[in-house]
Amino acid sequence: MIKNTLLLFSAVLLTACVSNPPVLVPDSLNNDSISAVGMTCSSPHQLSQDCSGLSGPTKKISISGMKMKVAGSSDGTVIVMFGSSSMSPNMQEINTSYELIKRELVASKIGIIKVTPVISSNILFGYAIETDKPAYELISKKNS
Repeated sequence: MIKNTLLLFSAVLLTACVSNPPVLVPDSLNNDSISAVGMTCSSPHQLSQDCSGLSGPTKKISISGMKMKVAGSSDGTVIVMFGSSSMSPNMQEINTSYELIKRELVASKIGIIKVTPVISSNILFGYAIETDKPAYELISKKNS
């Protein structure tokens, strides 16, 4: 009996250590991911607005009550969005945040060229969003 209990406990413990891949927004499914650990303010995108080499996006915004952090390229055509807490990312919050940004872009007639997930160790941290027109100023001013 004790042996079976130990085996069951070990199986549960090992299962908890296995991480499933994150669920991504459909717009990003055909794109390779960017490593959150390897990402900097200068690679793979030049993020000259609101970016920290230590924590990534620093500009805190809110859209429809959803808090997130963003950084942008100098020309405003690249937006990197992370959830409100990079210490404990919440996949559902991050995907909702992306959809809210997308809604704002579509309403402003700004096209999305490419959406790249930012992932490390099967944990979704955010998305890099490339647009056909400058969009960072519009998004970085959101606080609703």
